[in-house]
Amino acid sequence: MILAAILGLVSAQDLSAASPPPALIVQPYATTVPAGTPLRFVTVATIDSRSAIQGQRVALKLADDLLIGSQLVLARGTMAVGEIDALSQKGMLGKAGKFSLRPLFIDIGGERVNLVGGREQRGRNGVAAAAVTTALLGGLGLMITGKSAILSADSVVHGEIKADVVIAAPATALPQ
Repeated sequence: MILAAILGLVSAQDLSAASPPPALIVQPYATTVPAGTPLRFVTVATIDSRSAIQGQRVALKLADDLLIGSQLVLARGTMAVGEIDALSQKGMLGKAGKFSLRPLFIDIGGERVNLVGGREQRGRNGVAAAAVTTALLGGLGLMITGKSAILSADSVVHGEIKADVVIAAPATALPQ
């Protein structure tokens, strides 16, 4: 069709109607995100101290868009990785289960953005019931345990950017 236009066989109006207008290319930008920038994450799945393992990695996702000025740097729903940092199971004498979860990093195009922060989850303690039962019935109070710690899906975990990081957005094409 371009060859036909050069030879004059097709008018310029026919040529413009046949091909779509070129896209406007928006150049990539880089934004520095300062250390200490707060982020809210939510858990993707339920975490239970009965089945969790210390050091286990868990999926988190960003709860809110991260804006620096008017620039969208990270979109809500961006996946992150967290870790079960400390864990103790429920036990005798009413000891409750507990664990702490900390956000580790966000992977952006193969680059890790390191995070700090965390959340501790604790089950209900049964020490008082165990003490009363032991006092009244002797050794039976030793068999009373606390409750396991459970953190449901979509629970908030607070974190922040560990060190200044430059995040580049990819180039995008916008229709003209």
